[in-house]
Amino acid sequence: QVEEGPREHGLAYLTGSLLEEGTRHRGAVELAEAIEGIGASIDCSSSGATIQCPAEEAQKAVRLLREVVLEPAFDVREVRRVQGEIAAEIEAEAADPRAVARNRFRAEVYGAHPFARPHYGSPEEVAAYRSADLARFHRRWFVPHETIIAAAGPMETEELLDLCATTFR
Repeated sequence: QVEEGPREHGLAYLTGSLLEEGTRHRGAVELAEAIEGIGASIDCSSSGATIQCPAEEAQKAVRLLREVVLEPAFDVREVRRVQGEIAAEIEAEAADPRAVARNRFRAEVYGAHPFARPHYGSPEEVAAYRSADLARFHRRWFVPHETIIAAAGPMETEELLDLCATTFR
């Protein structure tokens, strides 16, 4: 959200929400099957993605993670579907007194800072974005030299670093 420009409110959230909805190589269903096929789970957000998998599937999981983070498709149908989901989230939050209070509090505390506004943007802003907007934002922020990798498990540190360096080139 901090990375968003003045006319990009909600773009980071929408971009992150679409990362696992298909890549240049696999549609959403095929991608989900590939992830589930190795016993992994993936979670994507505006700040990137995390993947959890059995240790013996680490190589495949890292390759899938790379595909998700660096090669999203931003298919027009998926974009429209996710925009609808986000609109429903926004509507539900507007009916929740706690969420309304939290958003007002943030606006008071943070003033003009990006933290003052909801991370998902407004319904109008989210609905206006197109695949090209997502691709442009993605190219600017989802790049290997900005990547932070955290890992836990039985792999040796050097082995994991080599795997990531090779995979994310």
